Amino acid sequence: MSEHKATAPEYDDPEPIPLGNEQILFVDDEALVADMARELLVNLGYNVIAQTSSAKSMDIFREKPDLFDLVITDQTMPEITGTDLTDMLIRIRPDIPVILCTGFSRQMIAD
Repeated sequence: MSEHKATAPEYDDPEPIPLGNEQILFVDDEALVADMARELLVNLGYNVIAQTSSAKSMDIFREKPDLFDLVITDQTMPEITGTDLTDMLIRIRPDIPVILCTGFSRQMIAD
């Protein structure tokens, strides 16, 4: 019986993840989600304003609409839903990219 030693495969060093530098407005009514997303995005190089109030986020965007490169928003929020917030944002700045996120929404499934 021959002895065979297992060796770990050799890999080239992976390419570093490119970092961003854009300004993102992140909106989620759950503080834990907003904080975690802000931290993750900041670690990837982005500048992030995280808000737990969709109404307050609308005020921030209205004050400086050209500050933001992207808005990421939750769909299901108590003050203003993500789809309503998106409609309001686009009325102010039609070219703003918006990512609408949800854990679950019957409306999104139906649409």
